[in-house]
Amino acid sequence: MAETLVPSTPAPVMVPETLGLSSAQVAVADLIVREFLNAGFGHMVAAGAVANAYRESSFNPREESETGRYVGLFQLSPDVIASVEARKDPVKNTRGIISEALKSKPFMTLAATETHIPTLAAAFCRYVERPKDKDGESQIRYDIAEALYPSALLQNSPYVHEPKAPPYRKPPFLGLDEERQKIAVWLAGGILVTSGLAYVRYLQNKRRKSYFEK
Repeated sequence: MAETLVPSTPAPVMVPETLGLSSAQVAVADLIVREFLNAGFGHMVAAGAVANAYRESSFNPREESETGRYVGLFQLSPDVIASVEARKDPVKNTRGIISEALKSKPFMTLAATETHIPTLAAAFCRYVERPKDKDGESQIRYDIAEALYPSALLQNSPYVHEPKAPPYRKPPFLGLDEERQKIAVWLAGGILVTSGLAYVRYLQNKRRKSYFEK
């Protein structure tokens, strides 16, 4: 059964009537926002993702492309999540696209500073969704974001706040995960201490030998 989450803060879908969204669609948009906020992104980035999900699936978690290769809210391929049923789970599908966003250096760089929702929606399309017609689709998602989030409402809205920088990811050290990095550092420290003690002992023995040779 798909996981259902109730957002702790209202999602920035403030004018669903603009695009004639149903309550079920708004609930899915809320879920997307919650997952992006939980991943460390700000409301503006989450809103850009919502605009992309609307274009990809009209917020239908079980949407499939004509070929059946692309499935779910963000039309994920088997390269992201192998299981078709898992891709139809709105939470898993959203987390799958979040993992793709985190891998995109251009998008992550922009997400850390940009506050304009349509611009973020277009960037999300270009760098995360990566459709064949990047220019055309980016413009479409830019327009959808403008319709979903009118700037006049955003100016005084309590629902959308300045985004915080995406979570910092430490670069891997020698290809090791964080736990193995700790072990490697501990071992390296032990080797350094042992080597230092051995060198001190060598100097002491050298001095002692020099003394007896006099």
